[in-house]
Amino acid sequence: MKTIIQSVVLLSLFAFWGCSAERRLAKRLEGDWQVVRYESENQREQGVELSNIGSFTFYNNNRGEQNITYSGYQNPFPNNRDFRWTNTAEYVTLENALSRNPKSWIIVENKKSYQKWKSTDGSTGVQVLELRRTGSKEPGGFFGNKR
Repeated sequence: MKTIIQSVVLLSLFAFWGCSAERRLAKRLEGDWQVVRYESENQREQGVELSNIGSFTFYNNNRGEQNITYSGYQNPFPNNRDFRWTNTAEYVTLENALSRNPKSWIIVENKKSYQKWKSTDGSTGVQVLELRRTGSKEPGGFFGNKR
C-alpha cells in the first residue's frame, strides 16, 4: 500500500512539474522579440543566413504578430501577419491563416531574454531562429494586450 501511495505522489509531482514548465515558458514568451538571426541549412543547396530581419510579438491569449522583412535580389519581401501559438515545455508551434501546416520549433535555448529554436522542413532542411527580448514583457502597457 505504501508503494502505491508513493507512486501516485511521484507521478503527480512529475505531472505538475511538466505543466508548470509549460506555463513558465508561455509566460516567458509573452512580449516583444527581435529576430537577431535566421539560418536555413539544406544538404542540397547553399544555406541562407539573415540577421535582424524583424520581430515577433507573443500575446498572453496565444495570439501574436510577426513583422519580418528580408531582402532578396535587392528587393524587400515583407512578411507581416498575425499568428496563433501554442507551446509545451520543449516546443513552440506557430500557425497562421496562410499556411496549411503549423510550424513547430524545438527549443534549443530557453533564457529570459534569449531564445534559440530549430525546425525542419520535412526533408533535408533545418532552420534556426534566434530571438532576443526587446521592450516590455507584456506589450500594450501595464495591463497587457489581449488582442
